[in-house]
Amino acid sequence: MEMPKTLASAAKMLKLGQISSRELTQHFLRVIAQRDGDIQAFLTVQAEEALHMTDAADLALRANTPVSPLCGIPIALKDLYATQNLRTTAGSHVLAENIPLRDASLVSKLRDQNAVLLGKTNTHEFAWGTFTPPTKNPRSLAKISGGSSGGSAAAVAAGMCLAALGTDTGGSIRIPASFCGVTGFKPTFGALATQGIIELSASLDHAGPIAWTAEDCAILFHELAGRTPEPDFYSDDLPPIRIAILGGIWQTLAEDAIYRAVQSAALQFEEHISAKHIHIETLQPVQEDDLNELLKTYRIIQGFEAAAYHRRNGWYPQQKAKYTAMTLEYLERAVEITAAEYAAALEARRVFVEHWNTVTARYDILLAPTMAISPPDIAETEQIPRRNELSRIQLSFTFPLNMCGVPALTVPCNTSENGLPIGLQIIGRRNHDDLTLRVGRIFQNYNNYSPNPVFTAY
Repeated sequence: MEMPKTLASAAKMLKLGQISSRELTQHFLRVIAQRDGDIQAFLTVQAEEALHMTDAADLALRANTPVSPLCGIPIALKDLYATQNLRTTAGSHVLAENIPLRDASLVSKLRDQNAVLLGKTNTHEFAWGTFTPPTKNPRSLAKISGGSSGGSAAAVAAGMCLAALGTDTGGSIRIPASFCGVTGFKPTFGALATQGIIELSASLDHAGPIAWTAEDCAILFHELAGRTPEPDFYSDDLPPIRIAILGGIWQTLAEDAIYRAVQSAALQFEEHISAKHIHIETLQPVQEDDLNELLKTYRIIQGFEAAAYHRRNGWYPQQKAKYTAMTLEYLERAVEITAAEYAAALEARRVFVEHWNTVTARYDILLAPTMAISPPDIAETEQIPRRNELSRIQLSFTFPLNMCGVPALTVPCNTSENGLPIGLQIIGRRNHDDLTLRVGRIFQNYNNYSPNPVFTAY
């Protein structure tokens, strides 16, 4: 039997009785057993419990009553999401024995809809980084998967699950989704509940899905947010909208092949996809010096909130010996941030958000590279000066959107000369999540985008 490649197609097959949730789940458990020894996307696989969950799902599917499109779908969870009676470690020895008594809010919703929880995926320790060691990129095991939701993106890209949940504080869904050649969605801030998710920075953290397609991300978003898609969501005709491609530093900082791919995607909207033939304009909302200052502001807010959270939970400094050297370095810098510096950073963010909203007010959708660079070699990240520089580059096109809280979707739009994926970032207005996802879905449909799970050991 040919297995479905997307969440949407799996939901249809399950509903029609063409496959059972148990058969689907057994398939993904076999793929995990075959591939994850090399990729190391999962921290915990709960095979027995997942198969047990398929029984309830298959019973619900046979009952001929309405069910969620997530019923019977195997899904993985970034190991920040609290899971009742299942370890939740945040990728850290600090929480190696942490077994929560209750589920995170979104996990409860998945259980209520009879989704099947395969296990917990790897994260950079406490989500505090743009890498996810030791997880490897399924497109090339010599490359990083990105972070901090690198385990979730790698699991999807390697065909080990149909979808996974991640978190995004400065790009942690979009960075690994782009590097691994899958689709990732950071919704509007607060659109998906973060209760029960281990925090990095409460005012910047977003929960969101990683899957093969924008349609799959939309299904997860709507079901978890408890929303009905807008009436014309599945129409392939775009309404009259104004689109801008981000230029200036978005062009000068990006590799040439990456920016050309984004320009090509923009031309598709202008010449073919939009029924109104809307003219694409170039917009430069941030100068390079401003971006550097904004990154300092972001790191003050993130660091202050993270340090407060770790102290409040009694992890730091009480268990400082259990942190990795990298996270401990971040924490020890963060505890030096004063309340006055934090307050000033919050004000600087307010000014930036006001500026962003003013400059982008004429546009419904912005297009930009997701990443300025192709996935780096793992060996590069083991050199501290280079690791820090790579982290700054990887954050450059993503973190401003966390500061603003606007929805942002990354979809694969091409590959580089060495065959590594390039991500197109589709940015919407705050609370315009459906339009952002719809634009991504139409782009993928126009390009006949087909999921291609990979496992390339070179």
